[in-house]
Amino acid sequence: EEGADVLTFASGSAVDHFMALQLPIPPRTKIASIGPVTTTALKRHGLTAHITPRTHDIPSLIKAIADYFKK
Repeated sequence: EEGADVLTFASGSAVDHFMALQLPIPPRTKIASIGPVTTTALKRHGLTAHITPRTHDIPSLIKAIADYFKK
């Protein structure tokens, strides 16, 4: 099956620019957000962040994604 397992966003503007592309997001694709500002941008577009680290930096985001998929 084609598509991404996870879409990762590190800023609200990245969310806005990605959504402007109007690409389909398969239902099984998980969405990772670096923090609350990015999560708010996702919500504005009707999307839910499945993964958000407690510390809002790239290393923590990567760890949160890895931990999520270990489940």
